[in-house]
Amino acid sequence: MILSEKTKQKIFEDYENCKDTMYGVLTEKERKALGAFYTPPALVIKMIEKFENLEGDIVDPCCGCGLLLSGVVIAGANPKKVYGIEFNEGQAELCRNRLEQYGVPRENIITGDCLDNKTWEKLPCYKKTFKFGGMKC
Repeated sequence: MILSEKTKQKIFEDYENCKDTMYGVLTEKERKALGAFYTPPALVIKMIEKFENLEGDIVDPCCGCGLLLSGVVIAGANPKKVYGIEFNEGQAELCRNRLEQYGVPRENIITGDCLDNKTWEKLPCYKKTFKFGGMKC
């Protein structure tokens, strides 16, 4: 899918609005230890453009502060069908607070290890087909 220039601009604006708080209380040393790095808006746009469409459930298994998830909602995804998993509870809470402004239910962002099947079972969309990176899972 191709995003309009207006949509791309909104994704950049979303990043600018959250960049000062997206690391939450994590220090640079803590972020590196966790492997926590944030997706710049240009990459968010490239990732979204890999999707065929934004229908159905969309999951980011390492959502951090929700940059990709806010991007898909800005691009037209149903906020009720956007989900995230984040290992760090502080980051998950930051993501919940950010995405709430876009209509994403707080319970759609969970804390857990995306490599653990039990974490996936906690997602409200578990046992449905969902998309990540443009691929159906």
